[in-house]
Amino acid sequence: MASTAGSATSHAIPASHDGLAEQQLLSAIRSVRHLFERYFDQNWFLSLLDEVPVDPQTLRDVRSLTRLNTLFLGDETEIAHGIVELNKLQAALRRYVVPHIKEKLLVSGLRAARAIRDTDQYILRRCVAMTFEHNLAELEALTGRLRLGFDAHSPGLLSAEQ
Repeated sequence: MASTAGSATSHAIPASHDGLAEQQLLSAIRSVRHLFERYFDQNWFLSLLDEVPVDPQTLRDVRSLTRLNTLFLGDETEIAHGIVELNKLQAALRRYVVPHIKEKLLVSGLRAARAIRDTDQYILRRCVAMTFEHNLAELEALTGRLRLGFDAHSPGLLSAEQ
């Protein structure tokens, strides 16, 4: 049973007796959640994914992972699966979006005929194009921290998931 922000179960048993490992894992999940919700889980981003070969279930699994606020017995498999799906999403973004981000957002100087006419939209899209690779690298680093936290919390479980 996963504990999300909207549900609370008072009789659930914590997943780990090691409070430090659990707190580090929850901190890593919060960090991923903060960046993912602030930058990647947005309408402009979802429109970019239309042309990227990513299973829609991948986004649902990543969202499920980022919604965890408390760990309970059984959450380990959901976390491991979420980390695997987060890695798949990052690989697809790095391969299919990063090389063509300006063209996909219609702010490339190579396609002036299809350029955005609204100045505010153009500036916003240029900022997104300029920061996308950095934010993706930040998400990859946070995912690495999450993976380390998960390995400390549940040794060996992640390698079995892949």
